[in-house]
Amino acid sequence: GPAPPRGRAPLFAYRSAFRNRGGPFTWVRNFKPAHGDVFVECTFESVTDTPADYGRSIFNHGSVYPDAEMVLIDCRVRNLHPLGWSALGEPTVTMLEYNTLDMDTGAPVDVSRRHRYSRQLTLPRDEKLLASYRDPAFVLGGWAVK
Repeated sequence: GPAPPRGRAPLFAYRSAFRNRGGPFTWVRNFKPAHGDVFVECTFESVTDTPADYGRSIFNHGSVYPDAEMVLIDCRVRNLHPLGWSALGEPTVTMLEYNTLDMDTGAPVDVSRRHRYSRQLTLPRDEKLLASYRDPAFVLGGWAVK
């Protein structure tokens, strides 16, 4: 299958489906001020018995990505590792998640074991932040689909 996204530019994915055979869906490699990978209303599933994870940002071939950013909003998952992310090498990374649901049951997933460098977004505290990340122009530096 295709390789996971590995770019250094922002990615805005809306209602997209991602499948793999276990392991990371993305390797986030952005640097500030650019945003990283933002997924809104997407699905993530491992099609094997091996759980998948959202991604990693750890030291990679001589480079470190302390500004790595990955945001998941209103996504659905199947067979995802409880940590969510596999390797986050820096406490400065931005790994945010909101309202993740189980693809089979529609119930909220248990996020109690998520990686310590990730954060769950909540309402009303993060309402403005969620609205910003739902806007492709915010993520893509002002660029908008015409």
